[in-house]
Amino acid sequence: MRCLSVLAFVLVALPVAAQDGPPAQTPQPLSQQQRKYPQFPPPPKGNITGTVLCADTHHPARGATVLAIPINTANVDDLRGELGAQNVRVGMDGTYLITKVYPGEYTIVAILPGYLSPMDAISIAISDIDTNAKSTGASAAAIREVLLRNGSVTVHGEETETFDLSLQRGAAISGSVLYSDGSPATQVSIAIENTVGQSQKASLDQQIDAVIVRGMFSTQSLFTDDRGRYRIAGIQPGTYRIATIASQKSSFKEDDNSTMTGAMSGMFDPSAIHIYAGDTMHKKTAKTFELRPGDELSGIDITIPIDAFHRVSGFVAAKDGRPINSAGLTLVDDTDDSVSFSAIAGRDGTFQFPAIPAGTYMLTAKRAKMFNLPPNMPDDVVIPDSEISNVFADYSITIIVKNSDLTGVNLTLTEVPPPSDAKSGRTPQPPQ
Repeated sequence: MRCLSVLAFVLVALPVAAQDGPPAQTPQPLSQQQRKYPQFPPPPKGNITGTVLCADTHHPARGATVLAIPINTANVDDLRGELGAQNVRVGMDGTYLITKVYPGEYTIVAILPGYLSPMDAISIAISDIDTNAKSTGASAAAIREVLLRNGSVTVHGEETETFDLSLQRGAAISGSVLYSDGSPATQVSIAIENTVGQSQKASLDQQIDAVIVRGMFSTQSLFTDDRGRYRIAGIQPGTYRIATIASQKSSFKEDDNSTMTGAMSGMFDPSAIHIYAGDTMHKKTAKTFELRPGDELSGIDITIPIDAFHRVSGFVAAKDGRPINSAGLTLVDDTDDSVSFSAIAGRDGTFQFPAIPAGTYMLTAKRAKMFNLPPNMPDDVVIPDSEISNVFADYSITIIVKNSDLTGVNLTLTEVPPPSDAKSGRTPQPPQ
């Protein structure tokens, strides 16, 4: 019995090599040379250093932000991406040091509140470029031209290159914004518009670029303070209009509390009202100011009227009375197309412009559609185009806003044949 147990143990313990077939290979550890690792370029070892001085005081530009921007920036998007690259501060002795720089040609930009920056000129160049020209290289040429005005420095390898800068003080403009009852208008946005050679869209683009740059690298506020006062410095020479942007938004998202987000939300708010120095909402009658380097213009006050705005509301419907649950609406001043407002029809066909000054306007409904919607669908849910059941022609009427709210402005739109469904090749049919 003991022998049988020992025999069973031996049979179980026999190695697999005792079975038929070639013996199994025991895996061998890979050598250091045999292991395959991702290939990475060698780390950059170049450096750029220099001194930054204020030309008006000949003192060091202490605390200025210094950026190294590649000259071969391909287009607008690449440039904006470079703004998030490594940046350093100027020290107490006026010097800076940028380390770990890849070989290439760079321009050095220093940003200090109150002083001119080539980023403002780059903003203008970006604004003048048609968005369709990005792929043609026109944007790269325009940006390169502006960047090279400041000179350049070439990093070849591990050496340290030197690039000094002298900052020129820009113009400054200041004043107060008050409500017509005398109370200060706090935390309202201030916008400066170049009047020369800038379309309305380009002017807005330039402001947005300035907000991005100043919001990232400067503590300069684009809002009025607790007493309604403002001061904007570092302005390029030129002729300008200045306005306060009175946003009519009733609420903001949780992340709208930053300076950059708040300023841009005001610019993009379709119901925002621009009130210019000269206490007018019309660019044609706004005061203009010619600014030269170092100019200090104060006392430019703006008054926001508290009883000059009125609500315009109404209803968009088909001829049979059914509400049209998707339409864009615009109000454009009959004498000044720069005074315009936008709204969107709700799912019940209603629309509202919360604050409109007195005047004569062209009210237009565009891209009106009717969708097949489930009951109680939230307004913030995107409706797929496949659910379109009816399409309507654009429609315009003239309305006059006087000294009170204008309600009950009803628009009756004419139905037109819907376009073919690009995805399925079918034409959407009205519900049965």
